[in-house]
Amino acid sequence: MSSIFDLEQKDEVYIVNLHLPQIDMFNVTELLEDFKDLVEKKPANVVLNLKETSFVDSSGMGGLIRIHQQVKGYDGQFSIANLNTKVANLMRITRSSQYLTCYDTMDDALKAIKKASQ
Repeated sequence: MSSIFDLEQKDEVYIVNLHLPQIDMFNVTELLEDFKDLVEKKPANVVLNLKETSFVDSSGMGGLIRIHQQVKGYDGQFSIANLNTKVANLMRITRSSQYLTCYDTMDDALKAIKKASQ
């Protein structure tokens, strides 16, 4: 069980509710370690809820891309929802949005996943 996030399952979607105010060089290793158990289950769809996260540094962005690659490695889908303006701007500036699928809200993410699976 992770101390930095909790899991919620809705149909075939694992929602990862992250409880970190920031993802940075000080906690990205813990985030990656805690994600290992989930990735080993090979869920078809994973949505990372960043509602409580207001800052991501370059190490954190690298960690998110690494999680995306791990999920994509077994043909799963990784998405991010509830980005605040600062994090969304960082993703746009660094062009991370080319690799990461992001949604404004959790509802938007779940609707897109449901539509894609039809």
